[in-house]
Amino acid sequence: MEMVFPADVYRQFGSRACHTLHADLGYSRHESAELADWVVQLLLAKGPAAYSIIHDFLVGHGIQHRWNGIFHHCRSAAMAQWLLPHVRGNLIDLLCGNGRIGGILADLGIPTILSERGPVRDSYPVFETSRPWLEYDVLANETVSRSYDTVLLSTALHHEPVPEQLLQLGLKLASSRVIIVENCIEADLSPEMHMLVDDFFNYCLNKTPLPCPAQHRSANDWSGMLEGRARIIFSDRRDSMPGIPLSHHLLVAEVIH
Repeated sequence: MEMVFPADVYRQFGSRACHTLHADLGYSRHESAELADWVVQLLLAKGPAAYSIIHDFLVGHGIQHRWNGIFHHCRSAAMAQWLLPHVRGNLIDLLCGNGRIGGILADLGIPTILSERGPVRDSYPVFETSRPWLEYDVLANETVSRSYDTVLLSTALHHEPVPEQLLQLGLKLASSRVIIVENCIEADLSPEMHMLVDDFFNYCLNKTPLPCPAQHRSANDWSGMLEGRARIIFSDRRDSMPGIPLSHHLLVAEVIH
């Protein structure tokens, strides 16, 4: 169930969204500030009851179309380029949404399989159709150990009610590496801020069945979950990705068999 967040969280979101609207989506500073302030004031007044109002406005004014276009064309490409040097052999992209990142990696020569829950994949207006897909629930029940050289978990763990189960599946499937990308809790990015951003993208910008179970962790917490099962060989952090007003952490780990 959607939460009502403290006023300072709504205002922090507004500030970050304003920057994203200008820097990534190309709106003027005035337009970005005006839109972000309108969203914040509506959220302060109505909380989650404002989500459908915001959604209709974003759709009606073409903002949803542009924002989703930035995700599809810019964020996915930036993510694929960031990940590419760390992929070894073939790849499975677990809980991959519309499969765009894996599709780009496949275009760059990586043999790639995509996996998602059907209702989530089908909720996207566009998803990869030229790459092989595996239904996630079937894969989870019929998995064969070490089936793929590299397993990608890109902003997937925090959407699972029990992230450990998804991580365990990834570690079982990987013969070589597990790559994790996550939006992590930091000093200026509270769990509430992460939850609000999830709410905005899943209920305001779009309406998706993607779960938001508030399983955000710090980078150290995610690293700790790998201890004894995989050895982290590379880590990195970026302040943001196109269209997303949150930092992204990258963990590359070699599986210990």
